[in-house]
Amino acid sequence: MHRLSAVTCLVFLGLGLCLWAQENQPDLKLRFSRFQHAEDLAESQFEAGVLRVTILSSRGIGRCTITPEEKNWPERVEIFFAGLTELESLQLESGRFSASGSRRQSGQFPFVLLAPAPATRNHKAGDKPPLPAGVLDIRVRQSEGGVLVVLPDRFLVEKEAFNLAWIDWLRI
Repeated sequence: MHRLSAVTCLVFLGLGLCLWAQENQPDLKLRFSRFQHAEDLAESQFEAGVLRVTILSSRGIGRCTITPEEKNWPERVEIFFAGLTELESLQLESGRFSASGSRRQSGQFPFVLLAPAPATRNHKAGDKPPLPAGVLDIRVRQSEGGVLVVLPDRFLVEKEAFNLAWIDWLRI
């Protein structure tokens, strides 16, 4: 009799933990906008504490803006470029910083800090870019079926929009 009640308790405990995990896993809905090419696609999935954004770039070159609809960004974010074999150029910009690099610069992406509001930024087209404030540990590696970009933990904050631009290989 005691064995049956212990098993029953374990089953209910397991069920309770599953329900608790479902309730405490954020519902991360993202809005993708301003794609450079209308045929580009993006989707996201949140699993095991990692948000993976998958980009399907029709031409291997493009840009988009990603914004969480309701909740804040999770601690861990990855971007997977399905079908690409290289990342010759990757640019990331939020309201706080701008970073750019390539797969060869994995782990060492130079970044600059941005003024709080776009209207107060003094950088104009044709100006010499500002000196980097440092480097970010943005990891870029070839992965099965594409190129994976792993952002540093807590890279994005709150509900900030995030601009992303990419080129799979340099076209001359």
